[in-house]
Amino acid sequence: MAFDMRHTATGAAALIASLLLSASGAAGTAPVDASFAPGPSLPAGPTPSAALTADFDGDGSPDLAVANSGFHDNLRILLNDGSGRFRTAAGSPFKVGKYPSSLAAADLNGDGKKDLAVTTSDGVAILLGDGAGRFASALGSPVEITGDVSSIASADLNGDGSTDLVVANFTASGFRLRVLLNNGSAGFTVSPETPTVTASGGDGYFAERVADLNGDGKPDLAAFDTNTGEVWALLNDGTARFSVAPGSPVKVRDLQDLVTADFNGDGKPDLGALGYASRGAPESITVLLGDGSGRFQSASGSPFTLGGYNYAPVVADFNGDGRTDLATADPDADLETGRISVFLGQVSGGFKRAAFAPFTADTPVALAAADFDADGKVDLFAASWGVPWWPTTPRPNTIFFQLGAGPSVAPGKTLPAKADSVFAAKGPITALAADAGRAAVCGDFGPPLVWNALAHKAVTFKGECYGELAIGGGKVAWTTDYCGNSTCDRSVFVAPLSGGRHHEFESDIEDDCGAGPCDLSGDWAGQLMGAGPLLVHNLWSVGCILPPPPPDCEEYGDCPDGCDVDNSTLRVFDQGLELVAPRPKFLPGKFPVRAVGGGRIAVEPAGDIVVLSATGKTLATVPASADDPSRGVALSSNALGVLRRSTLDLYDPAGGAKRGSLPLGGAAGLQLADLTGKLALLKTGSRLVLLRLSDGKLISFTPSAAAVARFVDAKLTAKGLFYAYNLPKKAKARGRIVFEPTAKLLARF
Repeated sequence: MAFDMRHTATGAAALIASLLLSASGAAGTAPVDASFAPGPSLPAGPTPSAALTADFDGDGSPDLAVANSGFHDNLRILLNDGSGRFRTAAGSPFKVGKYPSSLAAADLNGDGKKDLAVTTSDGVAILLGDGAGRFASALGSPVEITGDVSSIASADLNGDGSTDLVVANFTASGFRLRVLLNNGSAGFTVSPETPTVTASGGDGYFAERVADLNGDGKPDLAAFDTNTGEVWALLNDGTARFSVAPGSPVKVRDLQDLVTADFNGDGKPDLGALGYASRGAPESITVLLGDGSGRFQSASGSPFTLGGYNYAPVVADFNGDGRTDLATADPDADLETGRISVFLGQVSGGFKRAAFAPFTADTPVALAAADFDADGKVDLFAASWGVPWWPTTPRPNTIFFQLGAGPSVAPGKTLPAKADSVFAAKGPITALAADAGRAAVCGDFGPPLVWNALAHKAVTFKGECYGELAIGGGKVAWTTDYCGNSTCDRSVFVAPLSGGRHHEFESDIEDDCGAGPCDLSGDWAGQLMGAGPLLVHNLWSVGCILPPPPPDCEEYGDCPDGCDVDNSTLRVFDQGLELVAPRPKFLPGKFPVRAVGGGRIAVEPAGDIVVLSATGKTLATVPASADDPSRGVALSSNALGVLRRSTLDLYDPAGGAKRGSLPLGGAAGLQLADLTGKLALLKTGSRLVLLRLSDGKLISFTPSAAAVARFVDAKLTAKGLFYAYNLPKKAKARGRIVFEPTAKLLARF
């Protein structure tokens, strides 16, 4: 049955019901491969430095504690209602001291309620919980320790029934571990017994993890020094006295972080040492298998390649197969966003990236894992650094809910190579745009180029292109950023597709972000989009309120000095939509633009999705959903598509009536790229999935191996699919644009 956009609501509902049945029936029973999609933003603060999960109000569901460092220096408690909805606890946020950096949750005073220990530049703050999510400083807090304190862990180290603490402490003589013994009432004293490990410091990081490494029932320590790449096993005699285990330390190349888990399922704790990329080697994890006596050796095949960039690791069994999996954060995947990678543990050892990973996230700097919505699957919380100020930034501080069963993604049929048209560009490609049968590409400050795949012609334009670009209204537009000693100039250039002379359409001067915090105040232009007769971009201004400087800010070097991303008063104002084609016009308040197509524009002010005509007249409104906000919007001549947590919802773009909802299964973890009358494109990186709107069938579209290795982007138009990639540097013509017409795309189903 075809999903004709002219169907009545009753007909669409019947179709969706049949699709939902197929999702739970024999046609869609493939297991979900640990795919995740974000929920609403949580009020976790603008500058998170650490996050953990624990049940702070005693209702049996995991809550969140998030430390914010620098601008506010506080601790926020978010309470879960059991279904993944969170509210701020009474009294939150709580002041904890300067620069909180690490958290530990445990019952520190023996009253059966979760308490918190927080490392700060003032020592270790002890916060006692009342069992309802409220916290108060313990008597004697903070515990003063000479030097800087970074990581912290908790356990009953001396066997007296009270939870003690161990911290990594940096002084002029280097790093060392310090044990804080609990008197049973959350009163702590620094033990004179120091674990027999010190590190030189330098530019490295020194921290500890707690686990019973030798199976004697007493908590031991695994310490690591990223400066030297050494990992120590420190065995506890039961009285908080530690000795170095035989065979320690173990050297790990390019060590950057450490996790503890049972990786091989033998019931003995192992260590996972993350290694950063260097000397031609990709990022990896070295699995150090424990023999149960405190000795460790590398697993066969270790280190295992992860690729990309991997920080803030957490371990859990994400896909329910009984093996330990790994999740990592990368806050700097590109200029405006980040990502979360999930790696699944394999029977043969090693790790395999989850099918739909990485998952797009807003500058994630800390992760916490738990089943937040009580569906039996482990979810992830990603704490995001900074206040959103750019229109395309994903929602910050979100729970990434693990997706349930749904329709599986089938492999697309293979077609002969002649199904594609290929264009070879002289230089490397950094960005791609497309409309109808044309594709535009930018190089690294090279001239922009437009290729007409149907006519087999290309036009190269004068000028330098670096950043965004779009095609529409018979024109091509691109941005270029120039940064000097004191300012940055972002310009929008426009030229006719025929190849005529280009001109500067918009120019904005910003403060230079090259040294220190970037002052974001001023006017901005960007988010170019185009299709058919339309070419648009957004204009907006950024400002903030500078608070009075604290009396000791010069001592700590953190006096407020501008509207940087750490400033929680950062605000966007004077925003609006600027039409470049068919004729220049500014539409105030129409912000931010989410999609252009079918002669219409979709914007999303305050969560509502509003469809506009070319003159700015409102044609349709889809109200915001607090529990399931939109994650992506796309427009075609006959449909408005809205990506939700697990579905693609389809609406009438002329009136806003909902026509149906297509379940996506694990593919909902991808991003909605484009929508036509027949297909939708979901993607992250080189992972491309096509959704056929007539029956909801999902297939994977796999570019060539050469394209996957240096993939740039993909765009879907009514005429077909374009994707761009680069060849190695030694290739004579490095950039490639590939086009496959719609008829060939449909033949892949």
